[in-house]
Amino acid sequence: GTLCLWLAGCFERKQTGMLNGDGSGKVTLETWVAVPPGTPADAVAEDGKGIVEEILSHSRGVDAWKGLAYDVAKDGRIHVIGTAYFANIDHLTLEYELPFTWTTNAAGDHIFAMQATGSTTG
Repeated sequence: GTLCLWLAGCFERKQTGMLNGDGSGKVTLETWVAVPPGTPADAVAEDGKGIVEEILSHSRGVDAWKGLAYDVAKDGRIHVIGTAYFANIDHLTLEYELPFTWTTNAAGDHIFAMQATGSTTG
C-alpha cells in the first residue's frame, strides 16, 4: 500500500535514549514521513495509524510504550513519536532502528556502541 511506498521513500528518524548500567533504559523515537501532495486528510490519518501499528508490531523487547502517537507536522509530513521502555537492551529490536551493540569486556566494563548508517530523505 501507500505506507510501504512512503517508508521506502522519504522518511527521517531520530532516536534518543537513556541506558542504565544494568542494560535497561528507554528510547524515544521520532519519525517524519513525507506525504504525497494532494493526499486526502483521511488517507493521511489512516497512514499515520499504520505507521504506529508497524512500530508496535515490529518492536521486540519493549516492556511499555509511552506517548506513542502521530500527528501532521507543519511541513505536511506525518510525525510519529513515542518512548519505548525496556528491561534489557540485548533483547531490544525497534522498527527502523539505529544499529547498536551492548557488550561487557573481560574487565567488566560495559561498552555501548551505535553505528549511524545515514538517513534517507526525500
